[in-house]
Amino acid sequence: PLSKKDDLDEIKAAMFECDLLILASPVYTNQVSAQMKALFDRLFTWCHIFPLLGTYSLSACTTGNDGFRETGEFLEKMLATYGTSSFGTISSTGAFTPGFFPRRTRTRARNKRLAERVARTMLQGKKLPVNAMQRRMFKAMKRKMGASHIISCMRHGTPEGQPAPGWLRTKLFERLLKKANASDETLD
Repeated sequence: PLSKKDDLDEIKAAMFECDLLILASPVYTNQVSAQMKALFDRLFTWCHIFPLLGTYSLSACTTGNDGFRETGEFLEKMLATYGTSSFGTISSTGAFTPGFFPRRTRTRARNKRLAERVARTMLQGKKLPVNAMQRRMFKAMKRKMGASHIISCMRHGTPEGQPAPGWLRTKLFERLLKKANASDETLD
């Protein structure tokens, strides 16, 4: 059998142990780097379980000119998907080549208030308010996983410690599955 020899387990462990998760990427064609995308693809199951719920987070991206908004939004979406409480995105433009960053002083000054807010919030142990992206992700997962839960409860009974689905939703699913001629094998 093939064995995976990479750093994923160590990266996951560090993500669980951190006080502040910072996802940072340069902007490549209006998106994160291939390495960052590969990490997200490898963590695809995390999109269903909010494994980092309540962990403080921040995203950062650098670019020579453009694409920082799209990249920052994508990083924020992934952070919300994992359940983190994000302070937002730090972005900087003018990073044309490695080591050459002429706008460094201006970027640091622009992000100083955010850095102070991060430090103050973490030192005081405050929780961040739930943001719109987190609400959207939770609703999407609740809808998606709600259907799976109903079908599982119909087939195998309600698992111990889990709430039973509502009777009306269960009846609607029974009708829908009957109309679709869904076999027991398909449902399992």
